[in-house]
Amino acid sequence: MNPEKNPTLTIVIPTKDERGNIEPMVRRMPDFGTEVELLFVDGHSTDGTLDELARVAGMYPDHEVNYFTQQGKGKRAAVWQGFSRSKGEIVLILDGDITVPPEEIVGAYRVLSASPGVFLNATRFGFPMEKGAMQLPNYVANRFFSLLVGFIIGKRLSDSLCGTKGMWKKEFLRLRDGAFLSGMDLFGDHELIFGAWHLGMTFVEYPVHYKARLYGEAKIANQKFSGGSAFLRIDLAALRHKLFGSGRAGG
Repeated sequence: MNPEKNPTLTIVIPTKDERGNIEPMVRRMPDFGTEVELLFVDGHSTDGTLDELARVAGMYPDHEVNYFTQQGKGKRAAVWQGFSRSKGEIVLILDGDITVPPEEIVGAYRVLSASPGVFLNATRFGFPMEKGAMQLPNYVANRFFSLLVGFIIGKRLSDSLCGTKGMWKKEFLRLRDGAFLSGMDLFGDHELIFGAWHLGMTFVEYPVHYKARLYGEAKIANQKFSGGSAFLRIDLAALRHKLFGSGRAGG
């Protein structure tokens, strides 16, 4: 691919106590054939993640590694702030736990670069998962919420909670400024999906492999009840909008 003809890319990487994953993430980042910003948004880590980011940024001058500490708490805040401060024309989210291999998102970038109106939603259910990657309760919750969200937006979704999502930044700014069901989702996954649905964007599911975490602990595991309640709250609000509101923008 020719960098002069391809849109620039920002990969927003939310982190919270992910010190051991920083260098592998940067080292494994593939060639996208365009200018790439790796934008780490740290959620007030206490394990030295920020120090590691500073070290790695200096060690890999061939990568543009930027980072900042988010305002407030939670992944939703990290993602929104990362998207807002991103330099790239296209923005992709890649969780800092490296459970989705960085090497696999080149294809996601290519899908988005060819289609400005697309909302890309990765799915972890297209391939067999690595043993230990997802606990049974999380698997069941994922399946339930994917069916519910898919029913609401009228699209088949196999994984509404995969952290890897992407769109053109100009579309995100429309989504952000539209403030559709804003602030109800602790993690931001469903808020992005419903925001894209509200804008009438085209949904594309992109299959990725899902690996077991090698460093640190899963953050959502300690927020199962509050997270599930927040997802259900925004889903029911979207369902009410579908049934009694104006419906999806664009038809």
